[in-house]
Amino acid sequence: MDTGLPDFGPDPAGTYDPESLFWSHERLHRATLQNYEERIAAYKSDRDALEAEFIESALKMRNKSARERGKYSADCFANAAAAEVEWLKRAESTPVRSNSALLYNIAWNKFNREARMPDHQN
Repeated sequence: MDTGLPDFGPDPAGTYDPESLFWSHERLHRATLQNYEERIAAYKSDRDALEAEFIESALKMRNKSARERGKYSADCFANAAAAEVEWLKRAESTPVRSNSALLYNIAWNKFNREARMPDHQN
């Protein structure tokens, strides 16, 4: 990107930081893993449509000024962040699937405790 990138917040460290873009994505990722089939279905079509919209519009921006492209890029990141908040709500409102993989569940519970992830599980 010749226009730079917006502030992603602090670099990710070993524990959850709500100001870090990485941890925002990771929170949605970990929530989705708790019932992947149903939780991804709660937002997948919207995610795919938003991504397609970003790509289509970005292609139209290629001959615009660096300033216009930079604003567009920043707007995309802001729209994605807002969408991700909604997607997390949808994912977390879908029940956690009881997984018979006991060791899998134990491992992820440990990872989440160690990362100090917010506990918003159903």
